Amino acid sequence: MAAPRQSPSGSVPDFSPDEFARTIERVSRMAVDYLRDLPQRPAFRRPPDDVTDRLCNAPLPVEGESADRILADIGADIMPYSLGIGHPRWWGFVRASASPMGVAADLLATTMNSNCAGSAQVATHLELTVLR
Repeated sequence: MAAPRQSPSGSVPDFSPDEFARTIERVSRMAVDYLRDLPQRPAFRRPPDDVTDRLCNAPLPVEGESADRILADIGADIMPYSLGIGHPRWWGFVRASASPMGVAADLLATTMNSNCAGSAQVATHLELTVLR
């Protein structure tokens, strides 16, 4: 994937629709693989010291990283070491795990970036309905 272009303000990566689609497709595959493989993994896997050392002690980047690099790091250093709440053999706490539909809906809600603090947005009415 080509490096994201900078927005006019220079602060937010500006993905083309095709770049965004490729990134979302990769994230989707990562999520599907995670959920598919979850029952075969241990319920909890402590991250190795080298991973925690790298995460805690790495210098902060001066410039942004590519989406490919960020997703590769997440796939290697974050996803294998989740707490295990969504695992079928997790008995530590009673918490709901992420449902696939919840993940999909979260993506759409985040994409829309609605502010439900009022006004005539339909998202406000949906939130009020859910709270009722």
